[in-house]
Amino acid sequence: MLKFLGHRGRILVILILLATLLGIVLFLNTILFPFLLASFLAYVLAPLIENLHHRKIRSYSISRGLAVLLVYFVILLVLIGGGSYVVPNVSTEMGHMIQELPKAVTKISKEWGPVLDEKIKDITSLFPDPPNVEPLPEIETNEKALLLAMKKENY
Repeated sequence: MLKFLGHRGRILVILILLATLLGIVLFLNTILFPFLLASFLAYVLAPLIENLHHRKIRSYSISRGLAVLLVYFVILLVLIGGGSYVVPNVSTEMGHMIQELPKAVTKISKEWGPVLDEKIKDITSLFPDPPNVEPLPEIETNEKALLLAMKKENY
């Protein structure tokens, strides 16, 4: 098809097409994510649904729609059961972490604070000291100075 380009030209065209496809996917990732998720679930669950569809229970076959509903119902039960197990454990661990966080911060500041201060002093000692610059004279901006200046201008 692209023989006139040569081997390197075809590789370049393929790389450009792949980069363009990647750019489109990255640009449209929020829109494409539900479709990609649905495609993945359909691909993974299709054999299970097909197996249930061909299975017979007391000489009655399960319809494809009922097989889909059964599979989704089982997935929903697994997610609810897993969530009811995971959420309390995670919240308990978060409580423990929140209680231990001040102790950890104190320990880190006591152990690592002096070490970091020393390292920063070592690094800043490599730079020359800044030259002493005289501060600029302060400009009076109070009302009395303004009034005196206005009186001088009027006379």
